[in-house]
Amino acid sequence: MTNPVGLMTRRFAEVSGRTRVFGIGSNLDSARYRLLLARYTQVSPDLYAAT
Repeated sequence: MTNPVGLMTRRFAEVSGRTRVFGIGSNLDSARYRLLLARYTQVSPDLYAAT
């Protein structure tokens, strides 16, 4: 299974001929995962945020 944003990003790159296209799907997934882990472990989700 893959994130639909990843598929749409790849398709847009193919159709547009661009070599660099950025999608935000995995960034959003990472944020949601970090929030779930923070709630589960009762710590701040910003505790280990990348700077």
